[in-house]
Order: sequence, then C-alpha cells, then structure tokens
Amino acid sequence: MNDILAKFEAYFVPQCNITYELVQREGQSVDDFIKELRKQLRNCDSGSLSNSVLVDQHVRGLRESRLYERLLRVPDSDINKAVDMCRAAETSKLQAQVYLTKERSIDAIKRFKPLPEVKPRATGQAITF
Repeated sequence: MNDILAKFEAYFVPQCNITYELVQREGQSVDDFIKELRKQLRNCDSGSLSNSVLVDQHVRGLRESRLYERLLRVPDSDINKAVDMCRAAETSKLQAQVYLTKERSIDAIKRFKPLPEVKPRATGQAITF
C-alpha cells in the first residue's frame, strides 16, 4: 500500500524546478524579493545548493542592469554580500530621488519674485478720480 501511495505522490505532486526564474517586480524591495526567493527555495529539495542557487536567482532576477553587472564582478559572493550591496543601492537611489526633489523645490522658491509692497492708505483720505 505504501508503495502505491509513493508512486501516486510522485506522479501527482509537482516537481520543483531549481532553475525556476523569479524576477524582481517593479517597485518590489530587495528584502521582499529575497523573501520570495527563499520561500521558493524551501519548497525545493536543493540541499547544499541553497546558498548558491539563492545568489544566482537573486542576481539573475534583479531589475537594475547596473547592479546586476556589479554583482557579477564580485567573485564568490555569498547571499549576505549580494543582499547588502542591493540594499545599499536601493537606499542610495531613494535618497538621491529625495535630494533631487528637494533641490528642484528650493530652486522654484528662489526664482519666485515677491510683489512690490503696497502701502495702506490712512483712514479718512479721500479717493480722487
């Protein structure tokens, strides 16, 4: 009976594809992408391959090509190094966007020319036409 159940499970349970390509979605943070990769890897029986598969999938699935190229230049990178580099790149990109936005709003304020000062009239003065 156990033999029949094992064959039944082997036939109907979906096989895990280690080379399954998970790609970082637009707007998805590095941490969320890594969580998703680890969840997929847990479902696979990868054994000792887990760290190297995780690094490969992480690098291959990145949205930014410059970061992808930078990670490929690092020999023997482990997942912690790769994640740290991606977090730093993500943080610096966000900070640059905030900085550029602030610079533009400051420039807009500096270009603003105040109107000439209008002096109030004294009460009781007649208006002549």
